[in-house]
Amino acid sequence: MANRILIVEDEEGIREIEKIVLQKDGYQVETAEDARIGLTKASAGGFDLIISDIMMPGMDGFQLLQELRKVPASKSVPVIFITAMDEQRDKIKGLNLGAVEYITKPFSTRELLEKIKEVLISYRKPAQA
Repeated sequence: MANRILIVEDEEGIREIEKIVLQKDGYQVETAEDARIGLTKASAGGFDLIISDIMMPGMDGFQLLQELRKVPASKSVPVIFITAMDEQRDKIKGLNLGAVEYITKPFSTRELLEKIKEVLISYRKPAQA
C-alpha cells in the first residue's frame, strides 16, 4: 500500500509540482491550499507524512505544526517543512517545534524524494499484531 502524504502549500504552482513529483514516485497525495484546510485534513487521519510551507496567510506552518501535535490523528505524523525562510534561526525554530526535516526553496526534487524516503523509513509505524 502506498504511503499517504499531505502537502500544505499556498502557492498553487509549487503545490502542483510537489504533487506530480510525489505521485510519479508512487505516493498517494492530497493537498491543502492553506494551513487551516491542512489541519482539517490531517485531523481526519491516515497520513504517513505531512509536507508544509511555513509562510502562508492566516495560520503559518509553525502554528500548523503546533496544532497538529495536539490532534491524536496527527500527533506523531512526521512533518517536513519546505520554505523560502532560509535563516538559521527559522530552521532551528522549525526543528525545535518538531519538524523532522527543513528544506529551503528553491529545492531539488531529487533531494525532496530522498528526504521523504529517509523519513518514511525512520518513522515507519510498527506492524499491527
